[in-house]
Amino acid sequence: MTLSHEITCQEVATAITAYLEGALAPPDRDRFEGHCGKCPKCQLLLEQWQAVVGSLARLEDRAKGPSGEEKQKLMTLFHEHGF
Repeated sequence: MTLSHEITCQEVATAITAYLEGALAPPDRDRFEGHCGKCPKCQLLLEQWQAVVGSLARLEDRAKGPSGEEKQKLMTLFHEHGF
């Protein structure tokens, strides 16, 4: 995924899973973080996604995790529908 020089809130929403997975190239990651640092709406969205991912990790730790299939279904829903 390549982000435009000045990214928009829509691009942040589209790229958020790639960001959390560490899949953005360093320049794109820097633009993403720069935008979130200035935009309260996108900062909140990022915090919400981080909470969801953290919750999934805690659930996985507690019960030896959802099956790979269950986790994949959840991630697919987040990718398709957002938070």
